[in-house]
Amino acid sequence: MKYLNIAVKELNVINKTDHLDFIVVTGDFGIEKLIKKYPLEEFKAQQHIGQIIETNGQFFELKKDEKLWAQAVQEVADVIQQSDVNLWLILPENNDLYDELPDTINFYADFVHAVKEAVKAQNEAIDVVDFRLESNDQIANFEPGTLKIHDHFFIGWNNAFFKNNYSVTRFLDSDNNLKPIDQLEEYQSLEKLADTIDHADAKSVYIFFHIPEIDDPWRVNFSIDPKNLQENIVTKMIKEA
Repeated sequence: MKYLNIAVKELNVINKTDHLDFIVVTGDFGIEKLIKKYPLEEFKAQQHIGQIIETNGQFFELKKDEKLWAQAVQEVADVIQQSDVNLWLILPENNDLYDELPDTINFYADFVHAVKEAVKAQNEAIDVVDFRLESNDQIANFEPGTLKIHDHFFIGWNNAFFKNNYSVTRFLDSDNNLKPIDQLEEYQSLEKLADTIDHADAKSVYIFFHIPEIDDPWRVNFSIDPKNLQENIVTKMIKEA
């Protein structure tokens, strides 16, 4: 929160001379740290209604750590409510998912909604928006995850799950064959983004997202260290495949 607090103060200074229409935060709240994993037997998992994940044949229920959750929500809200810019657009990052699983995005959505309510309780002028194309939040009459200002069109794209925890297995079916590309969440996400751009009636389009669409040169290390495969993407992927 230290650096977010510094950012808000600096943005308030900038806003005095150069009016800012909005602030966008592309994730990294660390919501995954606010979630606990509880083991479940398979037959209980099949009958359970909560958030269930399967890891290596074992089933787990995911639940919020209510104390940590409430503390984190309030800490973020306490900083945002100091802003002189009234529109905050929020997007998720891979650390805002549990194990980078796309279907755990509900925790992120709940977190943003809770922050929104906590901010409103302190400063009614500020609106915090879940700015994903898949969101239920809208700005005025714009579609979720979109905003048009003059002749500029802004899109909020969720690619928080694209790293897939660097796991090749998530692209394979139960027989270890590659899934058809149109069944992948990544493909469907890109299709939705492309369709949104195609229908954008504007001179320019800006896309906000977290994970850069280039390889991270600091993560690739061709010197194999068998004791630390996590630091070598290439080795780790070959091992999993």
